[in-house]
Amino acid sequence: MGAGFVDWNPPDFRAFMISDSTFRWLCGKFNSILVKFYEISSGKDFRNFFLAITFLWILSVIGSYFSSLNLLYLGFVCLATLPALYERYHNEVDYLVRQDGVSKEKEATTHTDNYGAGCGAGCGAACGA
Repeated sequence: MGAGFVDWNPPDFRAFMISDSTFRWLCGKFNSILVKFYEISSGKDFRNFFLAITFLWILSVIGSYFSSLNLLYLGFVCLATLPALYERYHNEVDYLVRQDGVSKEKEATTHTDNYGAGCGAGCGAACGA
């Protein structure tokens, strides 16, 4: 449509060819993604089902406070500024992330000391079974 304005011939889609193996790989990848979505949505993978519901709920709450255009602008600003800020303050950011990892390790060992490592039955409780 716009090719007529700039004196340019539009591409011929009939000349676009991909190999059979590439097409089969793409179809297989698409099929595996659909199967994963089906397993999550049917509740077979409960952890991811719960995460998807939680993510959609959080997205709904955020969407009720901001318009889509504002969120798009905020995302663009973050994509433009966060890499430059990390490049400038990478030592401080790495230190804070390291400190957070250490505090999470301490919290996990405290939890293990208080509640045990579990009974081996896969439930995660110290039931002694």
